[in-house]
Amino acid sequence: MRTRAAIVLALAGAIGTPGCVSYRGPRGVEDALERQMGVELEREFGLKLGFVGTKTVSGLARAVDDEDALAAVHLTSVGVATFTIEGTPTQAPRLDPERLGLHGFETVLRAKDEGDDLLLAVRSKRGSIREAVFVVCDGEEVLISRFEGDLDALVQAAAAKNARLAR
Repeated sequence: MRTRAAIVLALAGAIGTPGCVSYRGPRGVEDALERQMGVELEREFGLKLGFVGTKTVSGLARAVDDEDALAAVHLTSVGVATFTIEGTPTQAPRLDPERLGLHGFETVLRAKDEGDDLLLAVRSKRGSIREAVFVVCDGEEVLISRFEGDLDALVQAAAAKNARLAR
């Protein structure tokens, strides 16, 4: 029985691996950034964990330290991609949420400081935040992160942990 389970897990991992390590961020965002900045982005790193991968990592983290794994419990998918900016931008990097193609997302945070530009956009479902996308650009690199799951519960758990640590 254990051998069969190991084979199934190995096959699931092998099938999902190419998609996991080729993640480029939400569809169309990379191209939109290239058009906005007038440069090409060269992907350095990309990783996406779907439901099974996220829950597996969450379970392993809880086995090591349940207190530090609180965030992963509420996630169902995580994707991270980093890019190097190739060439010199035709204009100062500025993340324009309207032109990023994040349809259905609402911008909740935009910050610009000394050349760094940060954007946080969320998508809600039935009054609860279910998806968040972070885009950060510093003129040399771009980071795109996408989180899916019960993000309201994640924020509440993090706030409760911070309150306990503050005591």
